[in-house]
Amino acid sequence: MDCLANIKFLDAFGQPMNGLAHQLWEGSKLISEYVTTARGESVWIRHPEGTTIDVRVRSEAFAEYKSKVKIKLKGLKSIFIISYPNFMLQELNFLTAYHAKKRFLLAQFKANMVNEIKKLNSLSSKSLNPNFKIQQNRTTTAVVKEQTVDKTDINAVIKLRVKRFTSKYQKQLLNWEAQSLTIQNVGKLIPQACGGEKHYKRALERIAELHPVYQPYVIKLINMGYQGLGICWTIKDSYRSPDAQDALTGGVTNAGPLQSYHQYGLAIDIVSVRNGEIVNYDSRLKRQSRQDQAIADQTLLAPIGESLGLIWGGRWKKPFDPPHFELHPNGKTWRELKPQLLKLGVTNYKKLQF
Repeated sequence: MDCLANIKFLDAFGQPMNGLAHQLWEGSKLISEYVTTARGESVWIRHPEGTTIDVRVRSEAFAEYKSKVKIKLKGLKSIFIISYPNFMLQELNFLTAYHAKKRFLLAQFKANMVNEIKKLNSLSSKSLNPNFKIQQNRTTTAVVKEQTVDKTDINAVIKLRVKRFTSKYQKQLLNWEAQSLTIQNVGKLIPQACGGEKHYKRALERIAELHPVYQPYVIKLINMGYQGLGICWTIKDSYRSPDAQDALTGGVTNAGPLQSYHQYGLAIDIVSVRNGEIVNYDSRLKRQSRQDQAIADQTLLAPIGESLGLIWGGRWKKPFDPPHFELHPNGKTWRELKPQLLKLGVTNYKKLQF
């Protein structure tokens, strides 16, 4: 018997997590890869009852997907809500202690629970967007005002709460180690070229994962694509580990582990941003319209990428891969780079010499 499962990702206030990259695995098989949006879209899967699904979330620090929780499918239909603890607040800027439409951040002050913050600010359940007063850890009495906060201290161990709603309510608590969210700009990427702060930060993160030789090419590609075409861009994927490459199936790629330039930090998958949303994920458009618009945008970007010396995946027939741009530094192929990478260790791809 198959189970229809709906998996949702919520923050401490029960609001949808925005920009959370996650994967669903059944054993060694990747069955879903998704980035959550502000509109609260959730993931639906249908698999046999008893199947164990491994939920993996992309690590900010190591650019890899790490297992966070495993859920077991049961019944004809189940809803799984994966939510963060009370001391994680979505879109709260602790540098100035105000609420803004920004990517989610971890609360530094673990003593503050949701109910405490509601009480401090006279918030109701339906009133979650005013300016917040943030009380510091109980070891001090000061209140956070506009000041500089070292976000590298946000390495708390938080708890991931998983609720499963069936005829019998069940709850599971697991530990999730939070990573630092410090993000550095690389080069001179134009923020407006990414179509919004969350897409800009996403692009910075993905660029930072690349080999240093390739980073300036990607910055130029995004900037020139914005200035020349009037289209905004961000990066869906950059570095991909050999294990993640091995898991890709279903015609997504013909390249096995260490056969893709993603494993060498020399490839990206780039997506267009229109009206503040990544075109591929814009629920305001029909699925086919999203796909057609995304490919049209990437086709316009192709001559710019090729003028920079990049290889465009849209010229390949199997698989046709229009988001993909890769660099062959000094004409080096992955076959020539592979022995060097194995000698360095696959995680030391940034040390490759060309």
